[in-house]
Amino acid sequence: MSRHGAMLGEKARTRPTKLLLGILWNDLKVFKNKLILISLIISVYTLAATYQPILIRDALGLLLNDSESNKFNQIIIIFFALSIFIWLTESVNTWLMVDIRTKLVDGLRRKTFNSLAEADMSYHHKNQSGNITNRVVSDTTEIATGLTVFTTTATQLFMIIATLTVLIYLDPVFVLIAILAIPFALVIAKIFGSFGKRRMLATRQILGETSGKLAENLAGVSISKAFNQEERVSRDIKKLNDKVYEQYKKLIIVFIAIFPTISLVSTILIFAVLMTGGYLSMPLEDIYLATIMITRFLQPIMALTNNYTQLQVSLAAIDRIADVLEAKPSVVDAEHAVPLKINGGGVIFENINFGYDENTPVLKEISFEVPEGEKVALVGHTGSGKTTIISLLMRFYDPQSGTISIDGQNLRDIQLDSLYSSLSLVNQEPYLFADTILENIRYGKADATDEDIYDLCALLGADQFIESLPDGYMTVLQESGKSLSSGQRQMITIARTMLSDPKILILDEATSRLDAYSESLVQTAQKILFEGRTTLIIAHRLSTIRDVEKIIVMEDGLIKEAGSHDELMTNQSVYAVLYNTYYAHQGIGSIESISATQIETNNNGEDTVISIIRGKIELYKETHRINFINSSIGQEVNLEMDLIDFSRLLDEALNRMFKIAKMKQMDSQIEITLQMENGFVVIDIIDGQLKMPENMVQLMNGTADAVPGHGDYVPLKDMVEEYNGSVKVNSPPSSRQIGLQFKIHLPILVKAT
Repeated sequence: MSRHGAMLGEKARTRPTKLLLGILWNDLKVFKNKLILISLIISVYTLAATYQPILIRDALGLLLNDSESNKFNQIIIIFFALSIFIWLTESVNTWLMVDIRTKLVDGLRRKTFNSLAEADMSYHHKNQSGNITNRVVSDTTEIATGLTVFTTTATQLFMIIATLTVLIYLDPVFVLIAILAIPFALVIAKIFGSFGKRRMLATRQILGETSGKLAENLAGVSISKAFNQEERVSRDIKKLNDKVYEQYKKLIIVFIAIFPTISLVSTILIFAVLMTGGYLSMPLEDIYLATIMITRFLQPIMALTNNYTQLQVSLAAIDRIADVLEAKPSVVDAEHAVPLKINGGGVIFENINFGYDENTPVLKEISFEVPEGEKVALVGHTGSGKTTIISLLMRFYDPQSGTISIDGQNLRDIQLDSLYSSLSLVNQEPYLFADTILENIRYGKADATDEDIYDLCALLGADQFIESLPDGYMTVLQESGKSLSSGQRQMITIARTMLSDPKILILDEATSRLDAYSESLVQTAQKILFEGRTTLIIAHRLSTIRDVEKIIVMEDGLIKEAGSHDELMTNQSVYAVLYNTYYAHQGIGSIESISATQIETNNNGEDTVISIIRGKIELYKETHRINFINSSIGQEVNLEMDLIDFSRLLDEALNRMFKIAKMKQMDSQIEITLQMENGFVVIDIIDGQLKMPENMVQLMNGTADAVPGHGDYVPLKDMVEEYNGSVKVNSPPSSRQIGLQFKIHLPILVKAT
């Protein structure tokens, strides 16, 4: 089995202990001198710690025998000096271990993260993000804990040797008693170690699953709320937490059972020492020393059994980290690879066959061309192969057969770094880092100056919303930029992409719709971004597919047809069916002309017509949105807005006219006419009564907020006189007489409810 494809939740180690220790030593070799120093410190510390109870034995003997006080005082001074020396050696040893441990964890995390960053996309697709995070964070820490276990084990082994030496000096019988304890300790280590290892591995696995589930649900919290599924999510998390609890409970039982068992053995051994000392008529101070030493012998034995369990955990962590470090990407530079030399950026797919699983083809004999500087849209049902085509062009995967070339250069013969510097991918969901807006944009070009970024944002129109933020470009974004609106995130992503100045642009168009202002900004920015670049788009919007030179229609991994929108709509093609199903609803109705004119009468009785608004409206059926194309002052601006926003637009126009008329102190007549083509229900009529959405009712009642910057807000209800195919509006109460007419023509309007 390929390491690359190994799953993260393995229940057992896949490598022998000797190999795993060798892997660990490769990372520890750089600390060789410090480890030697630690070994020397451990040796000296063990000798000093062993000599302390001997000093106490000697002092106790002097007290019991009423010996001279000078020698007793010397022993006390030596004892305290030895205690200070032991404290110093422990401190130096701890400092060295913390230094090695910290650097080891840092190095392992860097290596693991770099390996994950270089791993194929298939590796990340197969494994849960929570499990991957566990490897970088938890497993590297467990390995460092294993290093601590090694050093403490060395200390304990030295202590065992030292205590056995003292016991031999006292009486070989004590050594026999101590040795009799070893089989019990080994049996305990075997039983509890094996059981503890299984419990620890199972706990790690379920913790990884829980982390992944938590990350998944936090990322999709808005979906959970939207579908009122908080309780279901809570139940799922509770089930996983219950599993974690059960595993931890079993693990704790292991540790709880170890220590009472060892304590029982310890009590039996101390009893044996006391009985032996009494039988041999040994001096009281020697019996005391034998008791201390047999206890010190048991302490490292107890620790070794615990260390064995922890060592298994650390070896399992090394094994999991090795899975990542040994995961060699299948997509790498060929030996003869050369830098990509782009002239125009033309892309050609020739007879491409590909499947994520070789037995399940996703793309079949795909051939098409994206000429340099042109825009090509990929359309098709979900699962038709659109995203896979983009993944192959980015060389996240290599096809099983066929070639992909850029300006005649096969992707397999191109160095990956040069390929990625020439291509740029704009994902469907914009991803932003938890950093400032300035640095998020600079991610596209590391050496870009602040002024470069300011100028670019001004060109794209992103500067307005950025500078309106409290800290402007230095605003620190939350995770994934969730503190910004969808449109603002898209604008920053477009700016970042534009800064990188790619020759070839790949866009997975966002499916979500934006508010009127954001949509107009994004559309304008995208046009600037597309200019002069070879662009491949997974299209989801009507405005996009109408604006490209060629549309490629995908179905079940095949190209069914290709051509422009008009060419493909000439007959009942696959595209025509797809268009009528997914795209046509975005603009089936339209108001071909909208105009607001002000008729001013001067002192000579001559009328002057002033155009206030002129343009065209496209109506979006299922989303209940309109697209207003303002062509006033010879300028065309695409703007998508809610119907309620549109009602405000009309009302704004009326208020502007009132304001102009009042300022000029003259009578004025205004007429707004909307002619509709193909018909679309904007206003419902129930029992002959005019019905509008709640917000529009608020607008008519004058309870909606005033429009900033447009003077007094005049409720429409004060102007409506009657409805009979048109709305006639009288001027509002005023000290000045203003003649006003507001007319809406909607030939196909009425919807019975």
